[in-house]
Amino acid sequence: MDRFAVSPPSFLVFEDDLTQRNYIHCLVLIALGRLGLGDIKVAARRFDEVLARDPNHLGATLYRQVEAARFASKLGN
Repeated sequence: MDRFAVSPPSFLVFEDDLTQRNYIHCLVLIALGRLGLGDIKVAARRFDEVLARDPNHLGATLYRQVEAARFASKLGN
């Protein structure tokens, strides 16, 4: 049987802070939980915090827009 060794790359193309990524993920989960409880203001603040840390976070962007639209429609009725 032939074997070969694989070594890790000598450099990282995209360096990622795992602690920061985990923190952002937890904020998203907290925001989603608050949405489930109907606490839209707290959820919006958490999504805003996520977007301040990662402006390209797709989930936070989408949920923030959807909930903002839903909140605005409730105010209009």
